[in-house]
Amino acid sequence: MRRSALLPRSKPITDSTHTHTLHAPPSLPQVIRGLEREKERFAAEAAGVNAKYRAAVDEVAARDAAIADLQRSIASECQGA
Repeated sequence: MRRSALLPRSKPITDSTHTHTLHAPPSLPQVIRGLEREKERFAAEAAGVNAKYRAAVDEVAARDAAIADLQRSIASECQGA
């Protein structure tokens, strides 16, 4: 039996202190749209994180190159002295 047949729409449920309303589950197109929005949000977040990672990798490479240059200049000064 389908869930929607078991849960009628907007039927109030009351207890001693509260009144609750049951809602029908979202339709498949609503679920799909929600998932697509979530996918877009995560894709944008991933793009930002990937850009930050690439910038950090480039920074490390630049620092490594600077260290190698300094080591070469120190080695050449030691040989020339």
